[in-house]
Amino acid sequence: MTRISLAASLMAIAVLCVACGGGGGGTSSNQPAVPASSSTGDNSPGQGSQSPGETGGGTGTPVGNQITVSVAANQFGSVDAPIASVTICVAGTTTCQTIPDVLVDTGSFGLRLAASAIPSSFPLARATASAGGTLAECAIFGSGTTWGSVAHVDVHLAGEVAPQLPIQIVGDNAVGAAPSFCTDQGSGDISSAQLMGYNGILGVGLEDQDCGSDCAGSNALGLYYGCATTNSASCLGTTVPLAAQVSNPVANFPADNNGTILQLPSVVAGGAASATGTLTFGIGTQSDNALASNATVYTLTGLNSEQPLTFTTKFKGVSYTDSYIDSGSNGLFFDDTAIASCADMPFWCPTSPFSSTASITGANNAQSTQSFSISNADTMIEQNNDYAMPELGAQLSGAFDWGLPFFFGRSVYTAIDGHAAGGSTGPYYSF
Repeated sequence: MTRISLAASLMAIAVLCVACGGGGGGTSSNQPAVPASSSTGDNSPGQGSQSPGETGGGTGTPVGNQITVSVAANQFGSVDAPIASVTICVAGTTTCQTIPDVLVDTGSFGLRLAASAIPSSFPLARATASAGGTLAECAIFGSGTTWGSVAHVDVHLAGEVAPQLPIQIVGDNAVGAAPSFCTDQGSGDISSAQLMGYNGILGVGLEDQDCGSDCAGSNALGLYYGCATTNSASCLGTTVPLAAQVSNPVANFPADNNGTILQLPSVVAGGAASATGTLTFGIGTQSDNALASNATVYTLTGLNSEQPLTFTTKFKGVSYTDSYIDSGSNGLFFDDTAIASCADMPFWCPTSPFSSTASITGANNAQSTQSFSISNADTMIEQNNDYAMPELGAQLSGAFDWGLPFFFGRSVYTAIDGHAAGGSTGPYYSF
């Protein structure tokens, strides 16, 4: 999921990938959804109450500053989806709940959990809006909008804790069903686990908050509201201080808070059933997260630029200044109408693999040439039942989205804006 600035704001317009039930990641344009090739369960959490040191969803015991990330079969059938488990606790207590099947998204900022994935017995501390009533948010993504309340919890990721973090509770009945003034801003309502394609979205991208100074000084962007009743149609727009906005958990860790490293193994051409890697917190803060000596730093355009937090990709002679690297996008999305589309799903289905190269140039003029391939999505998904696919892609005009296939076989560093990280200052990508 990639956020694109609107009026040079920090507004998190993210892209949901093409996945089961309309959820998933993609690009800033509207991405269609593909039906799940298989489903392994319903969206009930089924985890039980746990202590912060325990895990759910098969991720193993958290250690230090790393969590396990799995691209594999999941209860929603979402493909090319890096998922992990996230533990939330009542602030300052050991009353905790672990939520499985949460998308690890370097393209958005903030933790969003489906209300259906949180047991009703878990006491949520919902925030109060400056305008009065319960604070709610309408988060805008390329595939639709998520509506829900804002609540404060302690977020535990391995040995890291983001205390009293404001998160979004998507589809929370406390603020009613998604109102038309929210859904009209996107391509549809995705305010449920099934519609998102995940139990939540762990946004660990380039910014500290999901809106920033724009929402602190004005409600003109239409992201935050005060809801005095459960009739969401009567909610009133409100300003929200930076500290009260839905926030990037990583930026709120006491240490290891300047960025992340997502590392996934190589996957054979044609795809595989699964791939397991790690998300490491911090860049250059511990012995296990040093910026590799052979990694190149690509700084990004400023927030006041026409297309903030992006770099340039040159492909087939065309320069796409709106380019980004995004683990929440489940394919490579770019403009090439010569590649055959699938008849039954919104991906490419060439009769033989399409291979090409494109050059990447950062705002600091760092440059490299990247090779990539596109294969038949119908074969990979429907026939092979693959979930990890380095050659999945689809048509996108006007931008170049280096989604999850770009992450296979490398370490991708995402440095948060304004934070010193490994000898450079974010925002930047490095690989």
